[in-house]
Amino acid sequence: MGATGVFGYSGLTQSDKSKLLYWSVYETDLPHRGLKLNHDKMIQQLRERHGDWADPLIRQCIKKANLDNMYPIFVMPDLPYWGRDGCVLIGDAAHALPPRSGQGASQAFEDGEALALLLAGYLEKGHDVDEAISRSILGLFEVRAGRVKKIKEEAMRWKDPKMPMSWLRTCGLYISLFILVRVKNIVNYFRRKETSNVRNAVSRYLAS
Repeated sequence: MGATGVFGYSGLTQSDKSKLLYWSVYETDLPHRGLKLNHDKMIQQLRERHGDWADPLIRQCIKKANLDNMYPIFVMPDLPYWGRDGCVLIGDAAHALPPRSGQGASQAFEDGEALALLLAGYLEKGHDVDEAISRSILGLFEVRAGRVKKIKEEAMRWKDPKMPMSWLRTCGLYISLFILVRVKNIVNYFRRKETSNVRNAVSRYLAS
């Protein structure tokens, strides 16, 4: 992370250790629909953003970089509900989370578990199938929407450190990371104290 955004790299394959996978995150206007990717222009912009970074490996990456594709990251609006009339959305279809959250697949699994538990619970209460499905769809939103909203909000708080920033903010960021990594008590202080339990959340909802 630095004054021109974030640049990262990792090994691409075990079989060919001469290749690296790299990514560059930066903010830009949404391109026009149907616009073809100009590889030469994108490589030029990549070198302008990161070409003066001090890390020699990053300099080497930038010098030899090839561009295969670009993948925009969109921030999706919250939906007012996740289903109706027997149709239900879960996972990214219901609440696409920013990739930086690292929670997309996990929350889809939690959605599926919650929906199954709700449906089983309503059937056990004696509701017919159609009524159980309708109540489960509504219950899924009411049980899960608050949790995924908090995860999204937390992920969005980490948006700015990955965007271009001043030299002073860059120094402040690295000092903060140094402290967080090396001072165990501070890490424990900021560690999330509550863990989610889907089964308990559904049980409380069904009992209410």
